[in-house]
Amino acid sequence: VLVLVAVQAVFGGNFVVMKMAVDPSSASQKLDPIVLSFFRDVGGGILLLLACWCTGQLVRPQQSDIGWFVLIGIAGIFVGQMFAVIALKFISPLNAALSQPLQPILTAILASCLGLDALRLRTAAGAATVAGILLAVAGGAVAVVGDAAAKGSDEPHAVGDLIIGNALLLTQCLCGAGYQCVQKHVLNSKAYPALAVAAWGYVFGGAMVALVLPIASYENADFWTLPRSSWLPIAYAILLTSAFNYGAQAWANRHSSPTTVTAFFPLQIGFAALFQWIFLGSSPSPPEGVGAALTVAGLALMVLARRRVAVAAAEAESESPGS
Repeated sequence: VLVLVAVQAVFGGNFVVMKMAVDPSSASQKLDPIVLSFFRDVGGGILLLLACWCTGQLVRPQQSDIGWFVLIGIAGIFVGQMFAVIALKFISPLNAALSQPLQPILTAILASCLGLDALRLRTAAGAATVAGILLAVAGGAVAVVGDAAAKGSDEPHAVGDLIIGNALLLTQCLCGAGYQCVQKHVLNSKAYPALAVAAWGYVFGGAMVALVLPIASYENADFWTLPRSSWLPIAYAILLTSAFNYGAQAWANRHSSPTTVTAFFPLQIGFAALFQWIFLGSSPSPPEGVGAALTVAGLALMVLARRRVAVAAAEAESESPGS
């Protein structure tokens, strides 16, 4: 629990730090989001591989599992990271954080469909899980639609930015859910340490970002510009958001489930709001506040329901013959 809370604090801060790095309002200090993703993926992959080597966990992917690691790299690293950073060119850090509770919702549904974590819809806990999912979705809708309506009267162009930014985030959340489930499938094989799974996912994800670089930099003389102000965001992304967070999440995923890991994502909202207020001087709008409250309430209900399911399953297993 403590590790997952720390992970969400880092993710909440990441939205603010990345917003400051890629903010298009200051062209002289703007860092291209694809360049930022590339440095983050390469640096994070190197650190995770070094950590594997130092701890004796550097297990190479077997040929039969290469496809799974490619999926991990595409879903969790390539799309899951780059789309989130690009979205910050169009929306606020808090808006980005408000979208992240979709990940535990989508993960719970996908994990149930794949048989990784049953929802048990006919039980009271299963019904509470569905209620929590609907409440969280309503919270996100209130935040985004309400904010779009508020900005539409004064900033017509901002509505289009909100649509683009949130479409990117929806894609990122879908891929994030897939990433957790595919990673759990690989971890269940017991063939790889959790740290190695995170590391090789970064290697393949970084390779995907590298393939995009020639296209993104074509006829863009400022593509590789690295202003002095970008070094802190790059260091934050490599050391904390990448190496620490993804290694910690893989470890937590091995010892729990994809639904449990992503159930902590709503904490990003509180951390992002706090850091946005402290460092950017931007307080949450009323729609964002209402949406955040509904989302957190929905996810709290979902977490309690999932805990009840886990306890019931453990009790049933302990009472079975031969347990």
